[in-house]
Amino acid sequence: MSTTMRLRRSLRKELEATAARSRRSVAEVAQELLEEALRMRQCPGIYFADEPSGRTAKIGGTGLAVWEVLRHFPEDHDPKRVRRAFSQLSQAQLTAALMYFSRYPESATPWPGALHSGSSAPGPSAGTSSTGEVCGRT
Repeated sequence: MSTTMRLRRSLRKELEATAARSRRSVAEVAQELLEEALRMRQCPGIYFADEPSGRTAKIGGTGLAVWEVLRHFPEDHDPKRVRRAFSQLSQAQLTAALMYFSRYPESATPWPGALHSGSSAPGPSAGTSSTGEVCGRT
């Protein structure tokens, strides 16, 4: 599906500069930023950062990726174990990570998209499948 929108000139220039730095199209950069913004709005306390494997969901105030904290959670579903293992996290930080994971379970892997592409190698950017579709649930 294609969407056309008018952007302020300054915003378009920033998108173009970001696209040039990352060697991607303006559309790819805009889509990634919109997806991240929506996810941050849906899950307060989560932000995104560049990592060697791509853009990664992180827990605000910690520098920890959601997958680092919840990598074993899909197996045992024990939030108390996570709380014990990461006692430095506040309840709000742990809640943000669990909320993000409940909406985007693929975030429990260090390579977003790996669950969708069938490999364990780094995949496409956070929250997108190998075809560029938004992963996760609303």
